[in-house]
Amino acid sequence: MDALGVLFFSILFGLMGFSYFFFFKKLKAKGENKKLKIKFIVALICILAPIIITIIYFCFEFYFIEDLLNFKIKNNYLTRITRTTIVFTANSLINFYLLNFYLIKISKKNEIELIGTE
Repeated sequence: MDALGVLFFSILFGLMGFSYFFFFKKLKAKGENKKLKIKFIVALICILAPIIITIIYFCFEFYFIEDLLNFKIKNNYLTRITRTTIVFTANSLINFYLLNFYLIKISKKNEIELIGTE
C-alpha cells in the first residue's frame, strides 16, 4: 500500500467516525438515552455501508463496463482517485440518509412508548 492508499483509508475511517459522532450528537439533542443496542446498530451501519458500496461499484465496473461494453480501464492514480471519490460520496450520502431514517424510527418508537405510559 502506498501513500495514496493510506490517505484513502484515513479518509474512510474519518467519514465513519464523523457519521457516528454526529448521529449521537443528534440523538443527544433529541433527549434520547444511549443504549448499547443503538450504538451497535449505528456502528454496524457505518462499517457495512462502505463495504457494500465498494462491492456494488466494483461489480458494476468489472461486469458491466469491462465485459459488456469491452472498455478496459487502466489502473493509475487518476482512476484510483475517481473510484474512491465515487465510493466516498456514495458512502457519505447513504450513511446520512440511513442514520437519519434510523433516528426518525427511534424517535417515533419512543414517542409511542411515552404516550402509552401516560
